[in-house]
Amino acid sequence: MLFRSVDTVMGQGINQGPTAGAVFSPTSLITKSFPQGEFTLFRFPQGLKKLPSENGYSVDELVRTTPKTMAFATMNIKGESPMESFALVDEVTGKWDGDANGKPFHAIVAGDVDFLTNQMLYQHMNRDLVLNSISALAKEENLISIMPKEPQATQLVLTDTKMGVYTFAFLIPLPILLLGLGTGLWIRRRNA
Repeated sequence: MLFRSVDTVMGQGINQGPTAGAVFSPTSLITKSFPQGEFTLFRFPQGLKKLPSENGYSVDELVRTTPKTMAFATMNIKGESPMESFALVDEVTGKWDGDANGKPFHAIVAGDVDFLTNQMLYQHMNRDLVLNSISALAKEENLISIMPKEPQATQLVLTDTKMGVYTFAFLIPLPILLLGLGTGLWIRRRNA
């Protein structure tokens, strides 16, 4: 299990909440368009280890944790663990059985399936990672993108005092002023 190390007032601690994958592959179509500063969330991920390939498989690490991540064998967090960055999602391509004549394959391997659940799917960049992975596996590269962010509306919050000032300093005098000006101009033009 992977856990993120956090600095607290009492010293260094372990965040037992979701682990963030904040380092994205700049070469893969799936994650190339992900903006800096964004992240994906994984509930209890396992780190993926890249082994030397003897069969010509190619592995691209799509999502990695930050270097302040610790790995433990179980949920029972005991002892010390060195902090390092771990791969959470890999993209694997190659030929079946390593044969030059074998069929090509393309796979996405994730160290946690909880990021696909309803609770986690709409958290940060999880939805974009899933949809882009499916588009890449279906060879629909034109569908790979990031979802537009919801526009943030600016709210005007007025207290009772501010609303009273706004009403008596602007809403009531302005129409009266415009009515007086309009009437004055009409009378002046009529008598001219």
